[in-house]
Amino acid sequence: MSDHLDQTAKIFNAASFYRRPADVLKDTSLSDGEKAEVLATLEQDARGLSQAATEGMSGGERTNLHEVLGAEAALAATAASELARADAYAAVLRDLWLRRTCASESATRERLDRAVIALEQLADATEV
Repeated sequence: MSDHLDQTAKIFNAASFYRRPADVLKDTSLSDGEKAEVLATLEQDARGLSQAATEGMSGGERTNLHEVLGAEAALAATAASELARADAYAAVLRDLWLRRTCASESATRERLDRAVIALEQLADATEV
């Protein structure tokens, strides 16, 4: 099965691939967007099961809606943390460039240049 077909199968038939919603978060073959789609499928399934139970049509299956919502929240928190980190990096880099532009002493400009280069290398190494 090709990667694209495998990812599509995971999204639309998530319960066949994952025992628990938290397992989706551990799947390194999925992007964050794909993980969100898989969790949305699991949420839809869990809500359908919950609705069926409410209407007396349940086969005794236990809904995992709480676990799905927890996994979705964890994924959202991770994405927010990564975004905040990237924003912080950009703010520090802008500040260093501004300070370098305004610096009157060449020694200060050189130190700021080295700081910018070091920060850019760190960002490349950690993929900010």
